[in-house]
Amino acid sequence: MRSVLSARQEECLRLTAFRTDREIAAVLGISEATVKKHVHEACQRLGVKRRKAALALLAPVGTSGLTPAPALVPVEAAPPVATTPVAASAAIPAARLGYRAPPRNALARAAMIAGLAVVLMATTTTLTHMMADYHRALGRLDPAGLAASATVRPTAAYN
Repeated sequence: MRSVLSARQEECLRLTAFRTDREIAAVLGISEATVKKHVHEACQRLGVKRRKAALALLAPVGTSGLTPAPALVPVEAAPPVATTPVAASAAIPAARLGYRAPPRNALARAAMIAGLAVVLMATTTTLTHMMADYHRALGRLDPAGLAASATVRPTAAYN
């Protein structure tokens, strides 16, 4: 089976796992814009929008017939994922790729926002009450005793 990606696209995509576009460009001797173009094309051919998702769909190094140079890609950099890039895109759940799409239904989105707002208000209210209780407890202590212990009196050794 032929790979859907060119050798350069796959090489650039694999290198994005542990290097920046600028570093990849320096190593491969191409411009940073070319690296970005190769990675973008690879993502489009694999049918994903994110680099992480494209990396997850790539076959491990050596199974596609395209083996990067050992000086460029360490052994531990190859992600152990699906063996067929295009067919596996439907089999991999979105949560595994590190991205969960928001609900498309407007009512579900509104419910999610309202739920988060309620949780935030409850947390804020609880923390406010806890701080008020703490300040009330401090007010019950003897203010003269606190003031006396807080002042530092010079001793005869420092005179």
